[in-house]
Amino acid sequence: MDYVLVAALFAVAIPLLVRAWRCDRSRILYGSLPVLAGVAYIGASLFFYGCCGEALAMVIFNIYMFALGLFTIMAGIRNGHLGALNGGMAILIAVIVARFFDCDFSFVARGVAFIIIGIGFLVVNLLMVRKNKGGAQ
Repeated sequence: MDYVLVAALFAVAIPLLVRAWRCDRSRILYGSLPVLAGVAYIGASLFFYGCCGEALAMVIFNIYMFALGLFTIMAGIRNGHLGALNGGMAILIAVIVARFFDCDFSFVARGVAFIIIGIGFLVVNLLMVRKNKGGAQ
């Protein structure tokens, strides 16, 4: 039943992805998640069953989410849109937080990392606000 559901969702996602590719290529990364999910699920289930399929799917999704976060940050900086910039940073922070729960880091290391991430978030927002104020005057 799982394979039928994945194949049906994959069959619906492909035409939508092709349509998005024809309309606006800059947003193709946002619409490729269902296709990526289908490929990762089928690849992990069929080709790497019992070996390292789950780890491969996790790596694929981590790379995708990291690229999506960076792409969103770059689009926010390029367009001067603070909301897109914060959205991209939130995606990156979500990936980092998810990896912290998978790894066995000490509480001190986790705390220092979260403080550094927070400072980075504030600095980038401050620079973006200053850039927008400078361009508006």
